[in-house]
Amino acid sequence: CEQPDGTVHRGFIPKRSFFVRALFFEKTADMCKDVVEGIRSAPSPHCYFHFQHMGGAVSKRIDSLFTARQAEWSLVISAAWSEEKSAAACRSWVMQVVQKLLPKALGSYATDLGPEDELLAGHSFGHNTSQLVQLKKKWDPENMFKHGFPLAALSREG
Repeated sequence: CEQPDGTVHRGFIPKRSFFVRALFFEKTADMCKDVVEGIRSAPSPHCYFHFQHMGGAVSKRIDSLFTARQAEWSLVISAAWSEEKSAAACRSWVMQVVQKLLPKALGSYATDLGPEDELLAGHSFGHNTSQLVQLKKKWDPENMFKHGFPLAALSREG
């Protein structure tokens, strides 16, 4: 099954679907102008950015495959819509903002990725991509678990 879009139900608010991607940034990342331009171009009043503070103890651990240990911020780029006719524009907006900010980012949040996110997967896993691809080949040679991170596609590229 594909990674589903999210839905939110709260009281009398109509059903809303959402689409998100997140990027990691250093404390000194110059992204303010891009963030302001991004929110101004949002196709729905329900699109937003969520800044999550990172840093601290996570930056001290080096024995894992998470590559953005020096990140100070996670920027979650979120689009939400209540009418299906808005879905394509909202998804496109998220990916346009991601493309604009990606050169300034340390990486992307792997958990949000779907099978089509090959570019972001490379940014999520960074220098650890080849190690993860080898583990994928060993433990999932038939690509049974193909609906999340697109590691099999990355192995075809390299």
